[in-house]
Amino acid sequence: MDYIEGESQTYFLALGCAIADPAAPWLNDSPQSALCRLQNQEGETALLYAATADPSFLAALLTAIQEQRRFAGQQGTLVASQIEPFASLASSSTHFNPMPLGEEQRNTSIIYGERFILKLFRKLEEGINPDLEIRRFLSEKHRLRHIVPLVGALEYRRLGAEPITLGVLQEFVPDVRNGWNYTLDGLRDYFDRLSIQPEDGREIPVPQESILALQQQELPELAIETIGPYLASARLLGQGTAELHCALASESQNPQFTPEIFSLFYQRSLYQSARTLTGQTMRVLAKRWQSLPPTAHPLAQRVLNRQEEIIWQYQPILEQKITALRIRCHGDYHLRQVLFTGKDFLIIDLKAIPIAP
Repeated sequence: MDYIEGESQTYFLALGCAIADPAAPWLNDSPQSALCRLQNQEGETALLYAATADPSFLAALLTAIQEQRRFAGQQGTLVASQIEPFASLASSSTHFNPMPLGEEQRNTSIIYGERFILKLFRKLEEGINPDLEIRRFLSEKHRLRHIVPLVGALEYRRLGAEPITLGVLQEFVPDVRNGWNYTLDGLRDYFDRLSIQPEDGREIPVPQESILALQQQELPELAIETIGPYLASARLLGQGTAELHCALASESQNPQFTPEIFSLFYQRSLYQSARTLTGQTMRVLAKRWQSLPPTAHPLAQRVLNRQEEIIWQYQPILEQKITALRIRCHGDYHLRQVLFTGKDFLIIDLKAIPIAP
């Protein structure tokens, strides 16, 4: 897709063509997958559709990974590969009926018999997808209990170009909920407990120390009484987060994972990136100012008037030497990127950016 403004983008869309009866049962269940009708010179008709709605296509994807097949095209080759845990997981079941989970903004997910889950990426980028790259690294170097095992991949390879990741296959973990929903439930329980506790007149002082200083102190008794169960979960999540990033910082041979120092050149590039992004954001805000609700105009104007003040806040990046090491990190870490199993947390969607600036 080419845009009037901004860089071009590449999207992955699997297509199928129903030449015979277009009213297949799965098409009745997913009418939105029908894209258009085709007709040849003889007047014969067919239906072009999104293939991810076709169970036979979804089953073929898993078979391709299982058999590690390659499909040659006009410009490249689709390569399906499996990784070590696949065979052991596949041998424990013979039923892998595909069940699509629906399409999200960036990917389409399919469950196979509650044993595997395949994530097909919709928006593609040159080079290996970070989710695949990080999982491969961790499966080879570290077997972390907080990371769901990677068992297969789909890649598109062209001569003289970086491979493009189309999808990743991993073990499916049933009966989980994301960390955000789990936290909301914990917050609900907290208010329920407060509503039935009698007033005891205790004053609750607001801590003045930094978070780093507070984590060295003992937990207040009131916190243990009111949010004790969630504190234990937070400790588990903290351990998993630390283990992941310690593993990502432990490599010394692979240049894509070896920690690097913060050079002055990289600090300046960080500053320039922040300054450029701020300028772009301000231009978009000014361009869309008239389309904002009238009540938002004063606030938007105050933001526009303070552009130079905002940019000035980035000066410490240039003025202070950063002594920490640069490592790979999750890249988009928040509570919806972790799953709670009832006993532990699993980290998903590793969008880690490469170290190289």
